[in-house]
Amino acid sequence: MGIYLSKDGISYLWSKIKNKFYIKPSTGIPKSDLASSVQTSLGKADTALQKHQDISGKVDNTAAGADSLLSKITNNWTATPTDNTYFIRQDTSSKNEFGRVKFSTLWSYIKSKVESLGYTKNTGTITGIKMNGASKGTSGVVDLGTVITAHQDISGKQDKSTAVTHSANTAVGSATKPVYIAANGAATAITHSINSDVPENAKFTDTTYNDATQSAHGLMTAADKKKLDGIAAGATKVAVDSALSATSTNPVQNKAVKAALDSKSASGHTHAMITNSALWVSGANNTAKWVKLGTLVSSGNFSNAMIRVWSGDGANGRANQNSSFEVQIKDGWQSTESATKACGVTVYRVGCSSVKVKVITTAHDTYTVWAYMPWGYWNGNYAVYGKYKSWTSQQLIQSDEPEGTAADTAYYDQAFLTSTVAKATEATTLTDSGWSNVTTYIVDKSKFNNISTEFRRIGQIAWVKCSFTPNVAMTSITICDVTDIDPFVAVTPANSVYGTGSNNAGTENFIANVSYNPDHKLYLRGNFKPSTIYRLMFSYTVT
Repeated sequence: MGIYLSKDGISYLWSKIKNKFYIKPSTGIPKSDLASSVQTSLGKADTALQKHQDISGKVDNTAAGADSLLSKITNNWTATPTDNTYFIRQDTSSKNEFGRVKFSTLWSYIKSKVESLGYTKNTGTITGIKMNGASKGTSGVVDLGTVITAHQDISGKQDKSTAVTHSANTAVGSATKPVYIAANGAATAITHSINSDVPENAKFTDTTYNDATQSAHGLMTAADKKKLDGIAAGATKVAVDSALSATSTNPVQNKAVKAALDSKSASGHTHAMITNSALWVSGANNTAKWVKLGTLVSSGNFSNAMIRVWSGDGANGRANQNSSFEVQIKDGWQSTESATKACGVTVYRVGCSSVKVKVITTAHDTYTVWAYMPWGYWNGNYAVYGKYKSWTSQQLIQSDEPEGTAADTAYYDQAFLTSTVAKATEATTLTDSGWSNVTTYIVDKSKFNNISTEFRRIGQIAWVKCSFTPNVAMTSITICDVTDIDPFVAVTPANSVYGTGSNNAGTENFIANVSYNPDHKLYLRGNFKPSTIYRLMFSYTVT
């Protein structure tokens, strides 16, 4: 039984058969129909040389190949070039094209350029020159040495007539003598030598120096140099005191030592009677009188003045005719100064209980002093000492008590310690405690070269004596508490009491005070100087 194929089956069968055969196109076999290996081989065949193509001895088409080719040209040609001699040139448009050109053509080109500058061939003489486009000459010879081109600006340049001149091969100056240009233009060496390198930016200027002072730098004077030469090697500044001191270790000026020595008494000296402070109380005519002693001006608040009067009933050489009294005037403190309560007065009477004193205040610091002398022949003396501004002696005698309000006044009578004047049956020997040394001081004893203080009580009278030499200047000294003396010596005063002392020469006085309230201490007030001996002795009544 036969099998028949459909149209599609026949198309399929034909495609299978056709793939088994290659039919060459009419335009040739395309490269894409070839196998890949065949395509590679054919690609190499396009550039491959054929056997008949021999390239040995050929030059590469490169710059190196060109250089190699040109280096083969002969270099032994010695013929003189002529106008017809050729040279190789490159095309003017910078193409890689080259050709031959005669030297005559090159010369014609060069000559045309020269002639464009004004040069023409003649008899060997330049007939015209142009420089920078400007004509510099039309005939004759032009000296090019005097021609300056337009770009050469010489404004501000030195003129030839004043230019620096110097002969060649001639040395000027040296390493220590620099050269300057003289007015004639010649190089000239300076007359001074420079012996070391000059610092950078150094300026040579004239400087005027003054003599040195303690506040400004300057030059040393001849006097300074002489003084400096007089100072020993290794010497140092020594402080010299201008006054004596108990604490300083410095040397003292000669004049200070001399002044201190001049105030001292010579060895073996004697003391003349002190008369400078003693004044007369006179005018008695066998009648008791009021006597004006004078006017006192105080030194201000708390200052004390003492007036000591030595008198009595007659002068027939009998001891019972001697009497004395002391007037203490103490300036009072006032918030508003006035004559009212300007001072307080205390009178200490010895053997003269009838004596009266009247101190009349005329201002806050001015007092008139009167004394009533109760005897017929009361002539004597008085002295004023203590701290006061001035005293004016104004003796005036009258019978009546002077007018005026008296300052507050207190009297203290001191009897003779022993008496042989009274009847024998009335004489009494008073109890004497003897002198008792103070052992407990309030003041710092290190401020004294020496100090001693003693108290003594005889009956109702206490005595105090003190000797001291300070080593520093002082104005106030608190000696001791009088209640702290030997318990068997009761020396507490009934009221505050005052006494006076002086230096060893008797020229400087000071005040002593044994206070009563609120304390019971011995105070000293004055201007106490170092290395000066002071002494004190006075008495007062005790409780």
